[in-house]
Amino acid sequence: WHSGFSPPSTSALFLKLPKQGLTLIVLANTDMISRSYQAGHGDGNSVLSSLVALTFYKHFVLAPRYDQPLPEIDWSADSSTVYTAISNVEDESVRDLLNMEFEAHSALASSLVDLKVLSGRLASMHTTAEQVATSLEPQTFDLYAGTYEFPEAGGLTLSVTQAENKLYAAVPGSAPQELLPLSPTHFFVPHGYDFYQLDFSPDSASGTCRLVLTLWGMSYTGWRK
Repeated sequence: WHSGFSPPSTSALFLKLPKQGLTLIVLANTDMISRSYQAGHGDGNSVLSSLVALTFYKHFVLAPRYDQPLPEIDWSADSSTVYTAISNVEDESVRDLLNMEFEAHSALASSLVDLKVLSGRLASMHTTAEQVATSLEPQTFDLYAGTYEFPEAGGLTLSVTQAENKLYAAVPGSAPQELLPLSPTHFFVPHGYDFYQLDFSPDSASGTCRLVLTLWGMSYTGWRK
């Protein structure tokens, strides 16, 4: 399996069942096709905690060898109803599989709620950026342009440039990304469902400028060369 991490990206799921001579390969042009499961992360997590893999396994592996129809569960029902329905299944192996499927459904629903919140937050930030951008003076960008070094981030170097009343940042070898303003000193760069934050603190008297870069909850301080 490959999660893809954040868009724009790809993800994949590979499930091979040698005894049955079956292989499932799912490729997607989006991130984390199995966003709701943690295969490979921690004890007890397997590829069968993926809703995609579970569906394949139930219909193409379990159903053909089961001597009766597989239990039908209304996954849209409330948790107590689902738990009761699963507990009434006599076959322990099927019951365990249904419990895994219920966990996968619950995780997927929770993930969709989280993504909706994050998408709404980014949309609000974009709206703010459009409003703030109209009030920024080109001279403000002159205070920020330059090359910044971040010793605490493994010697990271970030180049900040301006063009057509917009500010851009880039690390060596990568394309510049536009910095969207939330205030005259606070900017962000969307990254998938998350974002980077950049906070400038210019000192016009000394001609220096400090930049605090926040990535995934960790902040690094850099100074303009």
